[in-house]
Amino acid sequence: MRNVGAYGGEELSRVVSGFAAIAGAVGRERGGKGRRREEGDGDGGGGPRRVLRALLVGDDKTSTRAERVFGHLAASARPKLEEFAPRDLSALIRAFGLVEGVADGSKTNKNLRDALEYAAAPDHRRKLLAEVADRVAGLEDLEAFAPRDLRRVVEAYASAREHRPRLFKRIAAAAIARREEFDPQDAVELLRAYARNGQIQRALFESLAPKAAELAGECRAHTLAVIARTYAVADVDCPELFGDDFVEAVLAKRGEFTKPGLSQLHQFNLWRKELGSDVRLPPSLQERCLAAFSVEQNQFHLSELQYDVVSELRALNVPLLPEELTETGYSLDALVEADGAWIGVEVDGPHHFVGRNKPTGSTLLKRRQVAALEGIRVLSVPHWEWEKLGEDRGRRRKYLSSLLALA
Repeated sequence: MRNVGAYGGEELSRVVSGFAAIAGAVGRERGGKGRRREEGDGDGGGGPRRVLRALLVGDDKTSTRAERVFGHLAASARPKLEEFAPRDLSALIRAFGLVEGVADGSKTNKNLRDALEYAAAPDHRRKLLAEVADRVAGLEDLEAFAPRDLRRVVEAYASAREHRPRLFKRIAAAAIARREEFDPQDAVELLRAYARNGQIQRALFESLAPKAAELAGECRAHTLAVIARTYAVADVDCPELFGDDFVEAVLAKRGEFTKPGLSQLHQFNLWRKELGSDVRLPPSLQERCLAAFSVEQNQFHLSELQYDVVSELRALNVPLLPEELTETGYSLDALVEADGAWIGVEVDGPHHFVGRNKPTGSTLLKRRQVAALEGIRVLSVPHWEWEKLGEDRGRRRKYLSSLLALA
């Protein structure tokens, strides 16, 4: 790594992309959430791959090596951002976003998790992401960015759970103006990243709906489910996309949907109920989707944070149902009765937010659908507010009492 400081934008983006590609591969081998590899990704060389493999699956010195490698790469890239061509800049930022995504999904290997989490530390990744966001958002125009580059930039910030509204608005405006240039798959993946990040630009979803409709007529079952859930999160109904043809496309592939795909379709169908729309899945498929979604919701285990909150709720001597599965299939951390009404309490850890305190698309969707379809208001106990209370049980109970009074 001694000569990396002499690399230009293209060389740096290739090195980091190669590292991230192996991170994804190792993450998949270890049970993590790797991303699919696209044509043109990676560096194609064996050197960086061997270096990263040694870095990721090494001994207890892994975190120290991660500090040197990722820290050095980020530090080398930051002063040279003006040298990066748009394609190289999007590849660089996508690679750092991918590293964060693998870190989130790496639960089975401590060395791998520690290394990748260090790579995502504020001193390195966040400064780079912030500076790239400012640079891209501040450009006079984004014509030099191909549609796929724009998509990759947004995906990177969504993967890293970065709240950069100026950047997202800037790219949305560019995508709307250049919507005819987008490949249908790139259009859908762009919208998916916006929804994931909770950045709902209504005009963007409406303008790219024809592209999504084009893809819906010829895509795999997985992509159909992605389209359905993405628009459910955004709560943007587009008749040219969601009509009888869409339901027929789903039915034609009904035997091809995985359990996660069925879960996504369930949230889509709940959305159609929210809208009062007649365009819904047939009852037989609705039942399969609800069953898959309910199983998925029941797979989550009580965290220490959730346990602490539920324990303090019990101490308030209010009617309480912990880990309650609602009629729509959603699991709530607790249902509490106050003033004759049931209130949902969700204990929201870091992965429920983008940036410091903006809910993710999934979090927004859950709150909205439980409130709209179950008539249950959902209150959030954000992790940072709970942590401020420390171990003082009196302060904890006072906090929860005040929260419930707000309902």
